[in-house]
Amino acid sequence: MRLPVTALATALLVVASGCRKEEPAPPRPSVHPAAQPAQLQPKDRAHEAERIDLLTELSRCEIEHHGRLLDFGGTQPPARGFSAAQAEPPPSIDRGGDTFERLYSRETLLDFWLDEPTSEVSVTVRLHSMLAKVLYAAIDDKRLGAQKLTIGETRSASFPSAPGTLARGRHRLSLRFAGSPRGSKEPIVDLDWVRIGPPLESGANYAAPTLHDVVSDVVLDNVPKRSIVLRAPSVVRCFIRPAADARLRVGLGFWGAGRGTAEIALVSDEKAPRVLSTRKISGGDGGTFTPVSLDLSPAAGELVGLELRALEGSKGGRVVFGDPIISRATPEMPRAPAARTVVVVVLASVDRGRLPPWGPAGGMPALADLAKHAVVFSAHRAPSSVPAASFASLISGASPAVHGIQRPFDKLRPKVATLAETLKEAGGRTAIFTGVPTSFSAFGFAAGFDAFETFSPVVDLPATEPLSRAQSFLEQELTGGGSSPHLVVVEMRGGHPPWDLTREEAAALKPPEYSGILDPRRGGIILGALREKAKKAARKIGDDDWIRLRALHDAALTKQDVALGKLIAMLKAKGAWNDTMLVVTSDVGLGSGPEIPFDPASPLTEDRLLLPLIVRFPRDALGGKEVTLPSTAGDVSATILQALGLEPSSHAGADLFARGSGVASLGGDIDVAATGADYSARLAGWLLRGTAGKTPRLCASDIDPSCINDALDQRPSAARALWLAVFDAAARDARAASRLGPRQRAEPDPETLAALTVWGDIR
Repeated sequence: MRLPVTALATALLVVASGCRKEEPAPPRPSVHPAAQPAQLQPKDRAHEAERIDLLTELSRCEIEHHGRLLDFGGTQPPARGFSAAQAEPPPSIDRGGDTFERLYSRETLLDFWLDEPTSEVSVTVRLHSMLAKVLYAAIDDKRLGAQKLTIGETRSASFPSAPGTLARGRHRLSLRFAGSPRGSKEPIVDLDWVRIGPPLESGANYAAPTLHDVVSDVVLDNVPKRSIVLRAPSVVRCFIRPAADARLRVGLGFWGAGRGTAEIALVSDEKAPRVLSTRKISGGDGGTFTPVSLDLSPAAGELVGLELRALEGSKGGRVVFGDPIISRATPEMPRAPAARTVVVVVLASVDRGRLPPWGPAGGMPALADLAKHAVVFSAHRAPSSVPAASFASLISGASPAVHGIQRPFDKLRPKVATLAETLKEAGGRTAIFTGVPTSFSAFGFAAGFDAFETFSPVVDLPATEPLSRAQSFLEQELTGGGSSPHLVVVEMRGGHPPWDLTREEAAALKPPEYSGILDPRRGGIILGALREKAKKAARKIGDDDWIRLRALHDAALTKQDVALGKLIAMLKAKGAWNDTMLVVTSDVGLGSGPEIPFDPASPLTEDRLLLPLIVRFPRDALGGKEVTLPSTAGDVSATILQALGLEPSSHAGADLFARGSGVASLGGDIDVAATGADYSARLAGWLLRGTAGKTPRLCASDIDPSCINDALDQRPSAARALWLAVFDAAARDARAASRLGPRQRAEPDPETLAALTVWGDIR
């Protein structure tokens, strides 16, 4: 999920205090609330990243004006104790033109970050009391004080600075309401906003720059622009990871009489602030927009905060940033050659390091030769650790939360459109051949395919049978002539037990004279039983068992590699190879312990999420390239549709041919993998792992993939950027899922249950 992120939740981090109507402002022709954003892209919206409108990014940006403000009126702030996003923001309550959120809970927890240590952090809360008589505030469990409330009154309650110095990094503000009757289900307060920042001057009046206050249509010298408008001193900070050809284009102006100063800068955890432009601007009758175009390439690949600063301005006026757009210096994007046939081969539960080109090529010559003529994606990642969820994302382009498979025995939502259904509408032919029980028809995968065949591990058939049947299907289709495009999906056992080896073949494997628990035909049952026992007492398999398991894994894949070679040879013999796109990937990784392998719902660790991806484009386009830009299942889905000349769906991902050509996402790729309430987000060398409602961990993915060393407090920019992306991905997915109906549980027939038992998925 992805993941990573666009269409962000409407949660504006803004700061100020006092009544919004106390300071005069220029007339407002019209106001447009921020729409669903597209900034740090989750993978399933990366095709929209070629033009980033910062006006639609405000829900993902921080706005500072004498501190930060968490705006609750009609929005869904992502600051509430790392809790999960809802499908829709809570309904807003209108009070005299201002919007409030109605609270029923006695305590609200809000997380905020400091970029520098400070000894002066005060809090201002604007609310309307319904039942609460007292408000208590505390930062990091250190009490700030209490304020009496009057029921029926709207007011701003201020608290002095927290005692001592607050360190750089994350902190938690607690707001606790007292005085309402215990057990009451009535609303306690209506909350407008919370300001966290330096102490305010006594008697000073401030207008909180809420979402509606900072976005407006502005006309200067008869030129209209939709704009971000800021009272000085203010800062809008949006986190991005710019591509090498990214440029910011904006019109600077001053709205109202007087003068102001606008500045644009980049900030990050690692480097000192970099000022890109500082301009003096004038308003009044002669005010105009000054066009500015800034090259963002010096920060290419870095995770930075792009800051639009209103340094100073005449009273009553505002600094204007008109039509702020990040776009490419060259809009042309490379496109893959058209394909008539697409074949997707999914090898279940493989260790990528044991497959060519990442591992030895001797035992798998077909795969090794394919890699020489294909693009190898070395940063490909699964959207879930549940195999069926990952497979569902591959054939639909949707995240697990949207397609509905988040846990074992979940079923694909009937309303989710698969690649097969999309291609069939265009007159194409589709088929799926699977030897993996978790993708049998009981789990909803048969929908939309012209041919759907399953091969149970209970039946005495070779593990290569799905690929052999796919070859026969394609041979018949190609022999029949016609111009219809074809999509064939093959899910193989891969490295998963039962392994298709005789006892004699297994006896020749390492370690010699093995006397452990693993048996080729009963391996899934044995490991499944051990996992069940491990729920009650810690259990693991020994070193010799791991050696034998990997040897069985390799031997089984060697046979499947032979079948892959036969399929490729047939396509060449039929003259179809030039127009064929062939994808080889996996659903989840094998893992490396200490957990017992092949868990149908393992933790979201990188050894389970990092997958092989080899894409052979028609006519060997880009053949032999290795790509280190991130990718995930939604990208594969989008690339297949584009290669077949079809328009990707609204939740489709990036074009892998463009990635193979070296074109990075304009604003940054965020991969969000999720399993239920657990998530793991990857961006710019950082991983954010956690569970909804609990404080996550931040770690460097390249040197600490196990996330042992937590850098959440030491890297505030990275922490905020990733959490905002995770929150937005969850909000976007929740909205999409709400339109598709509730999750469904599969009801496997006896034959499927028998297959699952042999597979090791014991329930």
